[in-house]
Amino acid sequence: MSDLKPLSADKKKFLSKSNEQQLGLRVPVEKLRGAANRVSAKLGSQILVNGDGNRVSQSQAAWRGAGGIANASNSDILDAAGRLADEDKLEAIFAEQLSQAAGGSRKNLSISNPAKRQEYAAAIRNHPLLRPIVENEIAERIGLTPSQAADELQDLSARAQNEGRPLAFINVTKLDKGNILSAQGVNKGAGHSDAYIALPNGRVLNVVGYDMASNALVRNELMDRKIPYASMNLTTFTDSAVPIHPQAGGETPGCGVLGLSHVKEYLKDGGRQLKQGSLVITGLPGAGRNGDLMFPSPEVLRYSQTSRVGIVADAMMRETADHATVNIGGKVVAVQTLTGMLRAGAKVEFAIGGMVQDMAAAREAWCSGMSTAMAERDRMSVAVKPGQNLNGYLAYMTQRYRR
Repeated sequence: MSDLKPLSADKKKFLSKSNEQQLGLRVPVEKLRGAANRVSAKLGSQILVNGDGNRVSQSQAAWRGAGGIANASNSDILDAAGRLADEDKLEAIFAEQLSQAAGGSRKNLSISNPAKRQEYAAAIRNHPLLRPIVENEIAERIGLTPSQAADELQDLSARAQNEGRPLAFINVTKLDKGNILSAQGVNKGAGHSDAYIALPNGRVLNVVGYDMASNALVRNELMDRKIPYASMNLTTFTDSAVPIHPQAGGETPGCGVLGLSHVKEYLKDGGRQLKQGSLVITGLPGAGRNGDLMFPSPEVLRYSQTSRVGIVADAMMRETADHATVNIGGKVVAVQTLTGMLRAGAKVEFAIGGMVQDMAAAREAWCSGMSTAMAERDRMSVAVKPGQNLNGYLAYMTQRYRR
């Protein structure tokens, strides 16, 4: 294992002052978009958050046309008002009214009494000044439908092929139930973020791998359009009901930060990690509509939300039997290995660069890189309470992206 690089002074300072409240912060959608633009400029690439804006604008206009805040749920309204009060975007008089509505806490609109929630939401709906401010806040968080997200990825894939370089897309979604957004098939964020990279060879990678409803719908759209698709969803290759993949609300906050951190790593240095450390396994028996398997670069796994994904990925690559077992939270989990996949007829290629010609060398390089990456991740692990450690890398990036 290579020597670890010294931590920078600002990372040391961050770790020394970290606490659970600080680590629990989220990045608002507009700030995530701003961070993605800054990263894109630095890398000389492009990372789109919810696309180029045209399709999102169409969804926002459709929501407003269908009634807007008049048909929004009480939770939507109070959540939006709480964000505005927390971010100092409301005039003092409105913030004071919201503070009284929340029982004295300006930053807490999680009112448990249903009658009170209905009362305060109705007051906002009918307030001549609050209504347009809060309605605009809700509208700005309206995302893409699965079909629109697939349209964005299809367009981005064509661009990646024409320009001969990988391009990235972060889809911020939330599948709401019981309100006007569901009826229109519109996703309102931010509830979860899926991160994708469109490759010059035409394939689309889901580089986070959290196969929840929003992602599955986009995946199905892409598969129906015959667009090659691969996902880093390692859970499929275990016998466990325990979520193995990086997940929102796992050991650390911020799937948006997770996605941006992943695509940043993959796109930097001219896509080096897509050319060397990232593998795509094709021809998997029974893959069907799940597509191919993307095997992540070890360096990217420093940013994984859970340690489980590193444990499973390492066993899948390192073990030479068809199956291996790992211990996750005291539970023994069986894992299908790369060796077993190859014996079953699977093929392995680099994400960019064609088929792997020397599998033994590629495996050795990956395992060596994994040892270093996990040591670096452990060094940035932050204990917030007994038995709970959070990934300091992601928390550190959350702090930076919120600026």
